[in-house]
Amino acid sequence: GGRSGSSGEFFEKVEMSVAVISVGRDNRYGHPHAETVKALEESGCLLLRTDRSGDIIIEPAEEGVLHVGTER
Repeated sequence: GGRSGSSGEFFEKVEMSVAVISVGRDNRYGHPHAETVKALEESGCLLLRTDRSGDIIIEPAEEGVLHVGTER
């Protein structure tokens, strides 16, 4: 969730379908950084954040398929 963690170009190249940011509410670092969130949203993936969705559960289903769920 930091500003310099990755770029939008990187996110597009890895072709991810889901991104998870593990972050506490009102954390002192101000994560996730707005530029990182914007780049993830523009990549077209589903963006989940623990500060908004609570626990995030990712479980394998079939070959190459994941089930993604949230606490909230």
